[in-house]
Order: sequence, then structure tokens, then C-alpha cells
Amino acid sequence: MQYLLTYNIKNFEPNITNLTTKFYKKIQLNSKFNLILFFNYKLSYKENIFFSNEEDFLIIIGDIYEIENKKFDLNKYNITNFFSLLKKQTFSEVLNKIDGDMTLIFFSKEKQKLFFSRDIFGVCPLYYTKKNRKLAISSKPSLIYKNDLSSNLVSKEFVYRYSALHYRMLDNNPEKSPFKEIIQLPSSNLISYDLENDKIYKSKYWNLENISNPSSDDEQELSEIYKSILKESVEKRVAKKKKKIFSISGGLDSSSVLCLASDILNAKVDSFSVTYKDKEYDESKEIQEIVSIRSEKWINVQLQDNIDIEKTLPKIIEINDEPIATATWYAHFLATEKIRESNYDIIYGGLGGDEFNAGEYEYFTFFFADCYLNCPSLLDNEIKFWEKYHNHNIFKKNKDIAFENLRKFTDLKNKGKCLIDKERSFKYLNCIVEQNFSDINLDLNLYCPFDSFLNNRTYHDLFYETLPCCLRAQNRHSSHFDLQTINPFLNRKIAEFMFSVPFNLKIKNGKTKHLLRKAMTNILPESTRKRIKKTGWNAPAHIWFTGKNLELIKEELVSKDFADKGIYSIENVMKVLDQHEKIVKNKIVSENHMMFIWQLINIIQWNKLVDIRL
Repeated sequence: MQYLLTYNIKNFEPNITNLTTKFYKKIQLNSKFNLILFFNYKLSYKENIFFSNEEDFLIIIGDIYEIENKKFDLNKYNITNFFSLLKKQTFSEVLNKIDGDMTLIFFSKEKQKLFFSRDIFGVCPLYYTKKNRKLAISSKPSLIYKNDLSSNLVSKEFVYRYSALHYRMLDNNPEKSPFKEIIQLPSSNLISYDLENDKIYKSKYWNLENISNPSSDDEQELSEIYKSILKESVEKRVAKKKKKIFSISGGLDSSSVLCLASDILNAKVDSFSVTYKDKEYDESKEIQEIVSIRSEKWINVQLQDNIDIEKTLPKIIEINDEPIATATWYAHFLATEKIRESNYDIIYGGLGGDEFNAGEYEYFTFFFADCYLNCPSLLDNEIKFWEKYHNHNIFKKNKDIAFENLRKFTDLKNKGKCLIDKERSFKYLNCIVEQNFSDINLDLNLYCPFDSFLNNRTYHDLFYETLPCCLRAQNRHSSHFDLQTINPFLNRKIAEFMFSVPFNLKIKNGKTKHLLRKAMTNILPESTRKRIKKTGWNAPAHIWFTGKNLELIKEELVSKDFADKGIYSIENVMKVLDQHEKIVKNKIVSENHMMFIWQLINIIQWNKLVDIRL
């Protein structure tokens, strides 16, 4: 479900002609506020969204699991108590008593203020625009500009980030949306809008920086605490009486969620996976280790080794309101569509698990930096294990490379200071027409509030890099099909706990996710719990961008409509495309260019929807 709230716009009627929706419902909140709910399918869930008393109104988009450590159930919880809480305490104080993935919009008649907030991880997107005492708040930018509440002029900064930089740089400034006149509210933030003086005040209501040190460094004790917190999070989220299905990749995160849910429900659960024919990406064997013992039904969404760029990609970009960060989310869209067709209501997944548990391979560098400054005796041993378990034909592992990475990605003179990967971030700068972006001034420094390098790298991924773009795509695909997607790792208690855990319990003896592995003893099959190497949630996009598809991309690149936009240096891009095809066809042991090509074709297709003007 998607929503649009308008303020001070008389006789407003939504225009759905050019929207990817089939139904809408309008609620007149008072003489100045309208709430419009948009659906693509018949709504599969029936919970209330809008509540009011004689003076105020409250809108809940998403899920609330607990308030003040008490279970939140609209059928049992007296909503009057919620209004009373909002009257007695500040909006920020109330938000800090909630466990949930939701947008809250609250109007106080007495204070003549409108409050709206985004959940702590940004599971539920929120955009707004304000002009001439008129305000619009929405889950998608297109619901704003397609209803003439703002222009659809794109942000030059966004085009620069997406076309020239690595996708991880997209959310470095979390307030920026792809459109000039539309602002994105960052996660863990709230807005207070004073209607009388027409002023907006933004503040952050929750901050990981305020956590305390752990009460213990005992591995066994901490693993038991972790198991208890994660189990509690899963238990609260699977309590919904809806048709559930669990995403399973064969890795630790999704497997932990599925197995805990199966134990809690005392039953086998339905699951699905995205698989590929390409053996390099196929994890069917690993997946079967879980589903054979824990799943009642398993849906295998097997994708072909090629994609139809012209047929499917434009539709997905339109639904996302922006270019898609990675090819993985192309696969996710097709899988979500399949799950909708199978009549499920909720998808459970493992997003957040990699970040909290130091599961990404690049985290080793920051772990080594923590070892170097805090526990040097560990360093040599951990580097040896790193080389033993994680060596790669292209991305080699040895002591010299480990120290080279430390020099490139950390500032060891400033404890906890992480540096951006300049080589990766700026690799394709020569592929854009730089003079057309000469006025772009980006601050790409990493915010590092902790003493731990590993915590700072994790913090950045959670709020400024990988997780924001993943959650955006996940939400839009789910909303389009009137599904919910829930990720139990994205939980306040888990975040605060894992940021207090000593760094040497997150990675140990060359194995990532150490504490999670220990916590999942007797819950996961041993083969899954102890598995070290994993493909990760990737897609064989390097194969997709060869042959017919590559020729199509070249044709689109040189077409007058796109070439005249002045975004890319055609000559330099062509060199990259030719080099990529050579690497893939000849199976050369070298890093290919699939990420850049993915971003290129997304910009080309997005331009057809929004008409990019620099």
C-alpha cells in the first residue's frame, strides 16, 4: 500500500491516470487534510490505518509490535491510550517507546502541529514537499509530482551519483531524493510542522551513538543474550495471522529467521528462493539443507541466464520511481510477483543480518584495524585465516594486501576513522561528461562516531549505503503487489546489543558472523551454521549484459534522445562495454563491469520516464 497526505489543498482529487495503481481510497481528515491510499490489487489486509478522537488524528502506515514493552494489537489495545500517550509526552518520547516498522503521522489540534516520522531503519519510505503553506507527504515521489504537487525535475546531484559513482554512494546524503523539489526524511527522524507559523523542524529521535558498553565480554553469555533477543524479535513479528512465506538463500541470516520461526510456531513453514541455472550462483544444494527439514512448501523461482531489458526493466524502474541500485533487485521484483501470484500476504527475510553480524567480506579490513589498535596479538592469526578461507582468483588475500587495505580504507592515527573506497567510488568518472557536473560539490566523508572501525563501517552501511537502497526497493516491490516484507534483524534491541558487542566476537578465526553462529547452535543444521563460503545474494548480471542486450544498450546510448542529455562520454563508455564483453566471453580472470553497465541501462530507461535535464 502507498499513501499521500495533503494539507491546505482545496478540492484535491488524486490523478491515477499515470500512476502504477488500480485503486485508491480518499479519507477527508478535516477541512484541510486529505489522506489518499493507493493500491495495485485488492487489499489483502484489513487493519485500520486512520484513527481520530474529537480533536486529533493518527495515521499508522506499517507495523507496530510493542508500545512501552506491551504488545500492540489494534483489536485489543485501546487506541485511546495511544492518544493519551501522545498528549502527555512529546512525539519523540513516544517514538522511543515503540518497536515497529512504521510511518506515524499525528495531528494535534491543541498545538496546531503536524508530526510525521520514519522508523529507525527506514523500512517505510517517506517523502515530503512544502510550498506556499501547502504540504504533501507520501511513500513515493511519483505520488507527489504526478498529482502536480511538485515538479518532476530531477536532481542533478542524484544523476551524478548514480551515473558516475558506485551505487553505495547514492544515500550518502539521506535527505536527497532523485527530484529537486522533494525531500526524503532520513530514518530515525521526525518532522514537527507548525501550522500557524508555517515552519518545519526536523530532529533525530533515536541514535545508536547513545548506547552503553556491554556488561560482559563472555562469549557464551553474549551468545545466549543474542539468541534471546533475536528469538523475541521473530516471535513478535510472526504473530500475525496471515499467510506467511520465508525468503531463504541458504545463508545464515535468512536460515536463522526461518528456523526460529519454525520453532516458535512449532510447525514447518513455507519458503521460497531465487535460483539461477548458472552454477556459480546456484545455491540450491545449500538451500535444500534447510527446506528439507523446516519447510512445508518450497517455491523455487528460477531465473533464466538472460533478461528482457525492453520488456521488464522499464516497468520495474517506474514502480521504483528511480533507477534500481543493483541487478539483485531485478530478481527480487520477479520473485515478489511470483509470491503474490501464490496468494501470500507476508514475506520474511534476513536483511540487516550482514551488517549487524559483520557478514560482508569487506568488513575484514575494519576488523583488522580494530585488532591492530586494540589487540595486535590477534592480527597475524586472523590474517592467516582470512587468506585460508576467503582467497579468490581475482581478489587475492595475503598479509601484504591486508595492510595495503588498512592504509587505503582506514586512518590508523585516528581511532575508528574509516575512509571511502576512492578507487571503487570514482572508477568510472571518465565515462561521464565531467564539465556538465562541474558545479556538483559532494561531501563523501564517512561519519565515524564510534571508536571501533568495524562499528563505524557497519553504521555507514546501515544508514548511508547498502541498507537504505535495499529497503527502498524491497518496500516498493512489496507495496506494488500489496504484500508486506518483514526483516526481524532490523530491531532496535538487536542494533543496540550488536553495537555493544566486542569486535573480536563478530569475526573469529577467519569466520564472519561468529556470535550469530554460536547463538544458532542447535537451531540451525550444523552444515549451515558452520558454512564459511557463500555466494551471497547476487545475480549473474555479467552474463545478462552480453550479446543482444549489450547491442541494445549501445543503440540506446548513441540515440539522439539520450546522447544529447550530455551525461556520458560515449567514446569512453563504449570502451568499457567492449572490454566487459571480452572479459565475459573469453572467461578472462578479471573484474568485469556489470555494476557500471547496470547503472548505465537504468539511467537510459529512467530518462524515458522523467526526461532528465541537467
